[in-house]
Formats: sequence, structure tokens, C-alpha cells
Amino acid sequence: MKFNSPLPKEKKSEYFLGLDIGSEAVKSIIFQRTVSEKESIKKMIIWGRGLEYFDKSSIFNNQDFEENTIKNTISESVKEAYQNFLQNIGRKINIQLNKLPALVNLSPNIFKERVISQSFERDNENEVISKKEEAEIHETILKNIKNEIGNNFSQNFGILSEDIQFISFKIIEIKIDGYNVLKIESFKGKKIDFRVGVVFALKKYLKNIEKILRELKINFLKFLDKEQDIFFPFAYEVDEIFFLDVGGEISQVFLVKKGKMEAIFEFEKGGLDFTDKLSKVLGLNLEDARNLKHNYSNLVLSEEVRKKVREILSEEVGVWFWELKKNLRTILEKQKIIFPLDIRIFGGGSLLPEIKEILEEGNWEELPFVSRTNVKLIYPKDFKNIEDMTKGLISTQDSSLVLVCLLQK
Repeated sequence: MKFNSPLPKEKKSEYFLGLDIGSEAVKSIIFQRTVSEKESIKKMIIWGRGLEYFDKSSIFNNQDFEENTIKNTISESVKEAYQNFLQNIGRKINIQLNKLPALVNLSPNIFKERVISQSFERDNENEVISKKEEAEIHETILKNIKNEIGNNFSQNFGILSEDIQFISFKIIEIKIDGYNVLKIESFKGKKIDFRVGVVFALKKYLKNIEKILRELKINFLKFLDKEQDIFFPFAYEVDEIFFLDVGGEISQVFLVKKGKMEAIFEFEKGGLDFTDKLSKVLGLNLEDARNLKHNYSNLVLSEEVRKKVREILSEEVGVWFWELKKNLRTILEKQKIIFPLDIRIFGGGSLLPEIKEILEEGNWEELPFVSRTNVKLIYPKDFKNIEDMTKGLISTQDSSLVLVCLLQK
């Protein structure tokens, strides 16, 4: 559909800054979100984009939070997006950069998302659940979830419960004595099973990010999270599917069944590992190694150079695949989930041809499924109701930020 002007019958039209602070780079978009009067359908018009890589890698894994590096990188990315916005808007518009509400997405090694299962058994199973009892049960479940996450991170990472800030809780599924219900009020029953999507982070990281945004005079609105319906455009293509975001230092996995989030986890392998490998073997700085990797992924190198790059990267891709399978196996065995054959991948690291190849042809024998996988890349152009006026959002690297900004309430 060709875009000529904002939706003619719109009841709401707002401009936003979308900011993705990853572990390798900062991506920015400036977009207009409209909602049609008739159908209440969201439409997203992207007017500006910016991308800036960090000067140093692994900045979020250091004890010393490298504030200046992050601050400068965010500033350059946002400035680029704003200049691009002014060029593409093609008309005078009185919107200053510091007036744009900012929706901020953070790297999964800072912003944690989990699906937690909790059960509650009632003593008075033959009595109807009142509104008051429902609130009390929810409060108990919430407390238990906080304790479970706090204990887990304390044992594995030495992080105290009080150092964790909980961002959101969203009930994904409720069962009473095995039967699905939308809410528990007005029902009878003994055992109530909850599955809840939880978003949390370390307080000190969030405070540092908020401080940086204030100093840059960015009009921070909220942190983005991938709620259970975040993959709605794709989640109903098949009954069971998993989405794989191959980021800079972290790869994040989302298992979805019949449109509902079953599990979320991440592991510390991503595109930066492939860049580092090229840098070390060929004696290149990170920027040159990254450019070589991008040129390799875009098929613009000679056959001889491509063969050399493929040889260098093959072992590292194998390590990445092994880490994925190890973490998948743990989740599938714990939650008794059947491994889905359909995989959708995005993120900058997903552009490497070997990633799709190993997902399609690699050895999955240790995991519970019996056929070949069906792997597809997700590009911004695959999303409905999005108009890219920059004509530059063509990479799977851009998909996550565009998607979460589109669907965020």
C-alpha cells in the first residue's frame, strides 16, 4: 500500500522515539502511531532511524558501568534518527527532539523476562471464590513469584532480592482443577495453576539508564517489554513456534504455543562472538571485522574471501548452536514442552547465513522432535500496518524494536 498521508479518519496520532539500547549498539527510530476511527487498528509510520555501535564491547558485563560510552552512543544514535526524521517528514513540524516520548528497549542481559508457573491450593474448595479471596490469592502468587526469582538469582549470581526491580506481571494462563478459566472469581475448586509473564531488572542498571536519559534530555516514557502477545503477527501461523533474537552478546528465545508464551530464556552468545572471532584470526579491529561480517552476510565478497570467512566462523557457529540446544533441553525437560519445528529468527546476528543453515540442518537428535525444522527470518517488511518512510529498515537487526514499538500499549 502506497503511503500518501496519515490515516484520513484517525482518532489519535502521536510521534514517539523508539530506543533500543543493546549490548553492541544503540538503535533509534522516530515514528508516528495512528489509530483508525473505524477499526481501531494501529498503524506505525517510521520517519527516522539511527544506528550507532559502542566503542567498547561487553560494557554491561563490567563492574564499572561505563556511563560515558553509553551516553555518547545513545546521543549519536538519537541525533542521527532526528536528522533523518527532519529530512523525511518533508514539511515543517513543530516537534523538538526532547519533546518526543521515548519508549526504551534494553538488552536481555539487563532486562530479564521469564514465564513462571505457580500453584495454589484452597482449603474451602466447595465455596465460590469471592473478589476478596481472588485478590488474596493473587497477592500470594505474586509474593511467591518474587521469592522464586529472588532466590534463583541469589544462588546463581549472588544478587540480593532487594537489588531486583520488578517491572510488570501479566497472567498468561489460569487453570482450576485442570480447566482453563479467564479469572478465578465466581468459580469453585481446589488447585489453581497460574502461568505468569514477569519482567524485572537490576535496580542499579535501570537507575543508571534513567540518569543518562535525563542528562541527554530524552523524554523517557517507559521501558518496553515483550508481553505475551508481542509476536501476535506470527504466533498463530502454527500451533507451536519459537522465536529467536540473535543479538550482540545475548541470544533470546521465546517459546509460543497457540499464541501464548510458554517460556523465555537467553544465553550469552551472539553476533559479537562472530565479530570477535574474525577480529582475532585476521588481526582486524572490531569495526573492520564487523564490516567484513556484514559484507559476508550480504553476499558482496568474492568467493575466495567468502570461503575463508566461512571457515573461520564455522566453529563459533557450532558453539552458538550447542549453547542454544543446551538451554533448550533444560527448559523443555523442566516444563515438559514439545520442541516446535517452526523457528522464526531476527536480530543482527541472524543475518549470518550459517545461523539459518545450522538451525535447518544441524543435529537436533538430543531434543524431542522427529522432523526437520522450518526456519524463516523476520524482516520489518513482514509486519502489517507499518510504513517505513526511511526506506532503510530492511534488516532483521531492526525487527525487534519495530515490533515492540508497534504493539506496545
